Amino acid sequence: MIALVYINNGLFLGADKALVDSKKCACLKHWECHDTGDVTDFLGMKVNKTASCIMIDQKAYLKTVLERFNMHNAKITPTPILLCYVPQENKEVVNPVHCQKFQSVIGSLLYPMLGT
Repeated sequence: MIALVYINNGLFLGADKALVDSKKCACLKHWECHDTGDVTDFLGMKVNKTASCIMIDQKAYLKTVLERFNMHNAKITPTPILLCYVPQENKEVVNPVHCQKFQSVIGSLLYPMLGT
């Protein structure tokens, strides 16, 4: 059995339904919380279950990131850079606004990568 707990959100998983239910019931008695039934959303992640697997995604979060950085019309590509591209050293002064925006985009993309 696995119990995922983050601040005031909890999720109980396991192959033995009786064990999962008993541990969840013990938690409900000990802490002030309630059972919301089958999970469809956990910590902003969409949860989809089938008989053989559990899938999670962050599509809603990523859509928000694209909109925040005005990239909602970006086109999908298998690789973001041309194969013949040869990087060149930047000899210009770094624009602090562009640097901060780049860091914000990268940080926003690292969050779902590390979280899911």
